[in-house]
Amino acid sequence: MKTASMVIIVIAVFLCSYFAEVDAYQSPVVVFNQSAVPDISTWTKVNTSRIELKISKDFVAYMGLEVEYSNPSNPKEFIRVISRHIPMVASIHKNPDQRLSNEASVLSYLDKGEQERLTELSKKADPFLYINWHKTENPKTKVDMLDGDVNIWLMSPAGSWVFNQNGKVEVELLTENVGNEKPHIVFSGIKYQVGTVNHILRIDRSDVLRSLGKGK
Repeated sequence: MKTASMVIIVIAVFLCSYFAEVDAYQSPVVVFNQSAVPDISTWTKVNTSRIELKISKDFVAYMGLEVEYSNPSNPKEFIRVISRHIPMVASIHKNPDQRLSNEASVLSYLDKGEQERLTELSKKADPFLYINWHKTENPKTKVDMLDGDVNIWLMSPAGSWVFNQNGKVEVELLTENVGNEKPHIVFSGIKYQVGTVNHILRIDRSDVLRSLGKGK
């Protein structure tokens, strides 16, 4: 396995422009075994998109959900929750060059069986990343900008939550060689990393091979 040398955006935008304003030179503070992830049970869902990874021109893998919430008690506070579910590989019933990250758009291009399966998988999705931030209006430009700290909770491979403040969430695509005599590199996973801690979503190799017509 090797990581892609360049991240190609094939999924929903993970980090909005507010996060880019965080001071990159500030050392992140990491506290292990942080279990107090935000309670968003009363928050308002603003947007839902799917985490998708294009395997080939004919197949795409749906791997999770990205949901943004706003705080009804403070409309300027937001939380983005990224969840994973069992990867589902589906054929592409759309223009191969057309991105469909919106939840409703994705479902509209799947057949009935795929829609039902994806809906069931979504209900069982497990959150592994929370990003919390505030924004305020710039008095000069009248454009919203980041206000204060960005709080991040990432689930480690061991299952414990890692808390990070004002760090950077790096998203990188992973590749796999599925060729025999000749190299055939395809995308097979996504790695989320905060500091030295990472969380990886991976498509089963057999599913990748089947989608490429190389497996049973």
